[in-house]
Amino acid sequence: MNRINRIPRSNQKITTGDRLNEALGALDLHLSQDDLARIETAVPLDAVAGDRYTPDQMRMLDSEKR
Repeated sequence: MNRINRIPRSNQKITTGDRLNEALGALDLHLSQDDLARIETAVPLDAVAGDRYTPDQMRMLDSEKR
């Protein structure tokens, strides 16, 4: 499945190009089935849920609705 994700910390003063290069380095990372199982055990998919921000925070952040 193809996904578009924000580059973490790309809004910091270090250039986005630096962050892009760092993120592209992840393409060289290969996780084994054991690695994936250990991650799933540590953080089950159903254990992570909910909104990142409260509705009040979203109103402050959502500049397109102003």
